[in-house]
Amino acid sequence: MLDFRVETFLCVCQTMNFTQAAKALNITQPAVSQHIKYLENHYHTKLFHYENKKLYLTSAGTILHERFKTMENDEIALAAELHSNTSGTKCLALGVTMTIGEYAIIRPLAAFQRRHPEINIELHFGNTSDLLQQLAAGSIQLALVEGYYPKDNYEHQNTARKNILVSARPAITF
Repeated sequence: MLDFRVETFLCVCQTMNFTQAAKALNITQPAVSQHIKYLENHYHTKLFHYENKKLYLTSAGTILHERFKTMENDEIALAAELHSNTSGTKCLALGVTMTIGEYAIIRPLAAFQRRHPEINIELHFGNTSDLLQQLAAGSIQLALVEGYYPKDNYEHQNTARKNILVSARPAITF
């Protein structure tokens, strides 16, 4: 379970506005400021700075944001794993672009389901950008996309026909 101050920090990073974060979290703006100040004191660094009345992350804030997003995604995965453990059912959330979803994935996915009937598959359709956002948010575990994406940011594998992003924990083969 993430500390409430971490959740506040992540919300501020998403909105880049203390007041909007307070509204989203149903807390006061001074509470948001206190949470951020606590983290800055704890880590002995500034996390945000204002420039031309606009809020920006500092380099330390960017590092903390990346680590806290990882922790948030790990917590989501842990909750799903614990649920799977108690229910006996595993779930794979898979994101695909329309072309891949309509043509390329049908046979491999059917074969995967025959080999692994104990795994429920959630199929999410979207464009590459949407799927990368879902992957970053932890709502999907694997994305099969075509087209451009920043390859240095993801574990990926190219197929003979298209660039296909594969980013999952643990690695899943079809």
